[in-house]
Amino acid sequence: VTAYLVEAQNIEGTWASGVETELTLDARPFRAQFAYTLTVARFQETNTPVPLQPTHAADARVGVTVLRAIEMWTGAHLRGPTTLDVFGNTRDGAHAFWDVGLVVGKRPVRMALTVRNVLDDDGAVDATQQPMPGRTLWASIRMHWQDR
Repeated sequence: VTAYLVEAQNIEGTWASGVETELTLDARPFRAQFAYTLTVARFQETNTPVPLQPTHAADARVGVTVLRAIEMWTGAHLRGPTTLDVFGNTRDGAHAFWDVGLVVGKRPVRMALTVRNVLDDDGAVDATQQPMPGRTLWASIRMHWQDR
């Protein structure tokens, strides 16, 4: 429970610079994707960090497709520490999230089962400083038809 009402607002007077890299390897039936972002974002007047903008973030996902209709994958999202307020006083530490998934089917119908945050890291917070969900299970059915 918090005594503060958090409202979204635009942040002005900031600067940011950085580098984004991405690598995709596609050697059927295997596929791998890797991404890394280095971002430095600060307020011009105070030189304090922009809230919720980690300096380092990385993503990785590897998967395999078997029998042309079953895809199994695992992925990780790593996020460096970040500040939670415009003064740079409240901080959120680094977090690692691990996901796994299974997709079955071919077009037009595919079913997916995904477990997000397998390690149940429930210490991360969102932009309004509310706790992010711990381990979650997602199930979906995707249908795709094309007019001919």
